[in-house]
Amino acid sequence: MTALDIEKGLIKNRLEKSGVTVAPHYTPSRWFECDVIEITAAGYFREFEVKVTRADFKTDAAKEKPSRFGWPARNKHAELGEKSILGPGTFSFVTPEGLLAPTDIPDFAGWIEIRIHGKITLEIVRKVAPKLHSEKFSAKRLEHLRSVFYWRFLRIFTK
Repeated sequence: MTALDIEKGLIKNRLEKSGVTVAPHYTPSRWFECDVIEITAAGYFREFEVKVTRADFKTDAAKEKPSRFGWPARNKHAELGEKSILGPGTFSFVTPEGLLAPTDIPDFAGWIEIRIHGKITLEIVRKVAPKLHSEKFSAKRLEHLRSVFYWRFLRIFTK
């Protein structure tokens, strides 16, 4: 199972919910890239981080994003742990079945395990990712997301 297989299954699952906006590989302003981002009908930002190996899962926690203008580098996991309002209201790891144990998952995260039963199905191992904050995704940020994906799809279909 590849990361792309997981992303496709997750996006299909999330699009079955009414009124959501879902997109792969998007970087909201002032945040880190999201493997899959969802904006709920109520305007809340959810992030899903896909991991297909234990090594990727372990090294991800140490990654730092260089900052501009001489500010210190930022660590996504540290900011999630501090419940940064720039990030998602909920954050979940999405992995193939058997990759992780519940004790591997940090307190700030939920966990969705993908199982294959003839087709890709999702099983939520932790029923609910903990709520990190209640800030809504701004209309300006949502418009940017939609604009980015409009142009991405236009490039694909006009080639």
